[in-house]
Amino acid sequence: MKKGLLITFALLALVFVLFGCFNVVPPVTPGIAFEVLLPDTTEATQIFVVGSMNGWNKANPWITLNVVEKDGKKYAVGEVPVGSDILPAASVTGGAEFEYKYLAGKDWAYVEKQADGSNDIANRFMYVDEFSKIFIKDAVLNWAGAAPTAPATSAITVKFVAYVPSTTPDGSIVQLAGSMNGWNGEDMTKEGDVWTITKQLEANTYYEFKLRLGSDWSYPEGNKDGGYRGNRGLILSNDATVTIKVLSWENM
Repeated sequence: MKKGLLITFALLALVFVLFGCFNVVPPVTPGIAFEVLLPDTTEATQIFVVGSMNGWNKANPWITLNVVEKDGKKYAVGEVPVGSDILPAASVTGGAEFEYKYLAGKDWAYVEKQADGSNDIANRFMYVDEFSKIFIKDAVLNWAGAAPTAPATSAITVKFVAYVPSTTPDGSIVQLAGSMNGWNGEDMTKEGDVWTITKQLEANTYYEFKLRLGSDWSYPEGNKDGGYRGNRGLILSNDATVTIKVLSWENM
């Protein structure tokens, strides 16, 4: 009996040492975690994500998020693990980029817009792989047809991380150009297999941008077939790391 108690106490002590003293962190489940800041005027109880992953099918959204209130603000929240029916592991193996938008109903009449409630936004994007959990800190400025809004802004730090095609020549210059810098390209820094740049931006502010190879528009980023790719849309609510996968350089 005493021997059994000693063994039990020893095991409990070991558990305490491993998980108490050393603060062991459990493994992270790869996937996507959404916390999307919504306009105060949002009446919907669910927000829908549609995009390239589901063929932009508004009637059968890719992801459904629930609307909650926190600190007096409305958010659309939800998590999607890699390996689920919504996000099969095969779809993100090696890293994949998806384009998307938010809807406040299962129709394009409820699509997100710029703060004026009428002007469109460029497609959003996310990079997902089989190893990481990404945190989406987007902000929706307004919904189609709604009265104009005036979202509060604040300074945020955004790190852009880009994976570029293997055909990118050694010694290249890769630039970020967009509305955040007057479309004047800024050099990114090569760090191992990726290119990075950190920018001070404004939360709840709409930006469009693109990457380009070189210091002019001879070789902007292109689509998977090497053709034209539209501008990227970005609206964030907080500090973030934004990961980009460049599929091609147009005209190369």
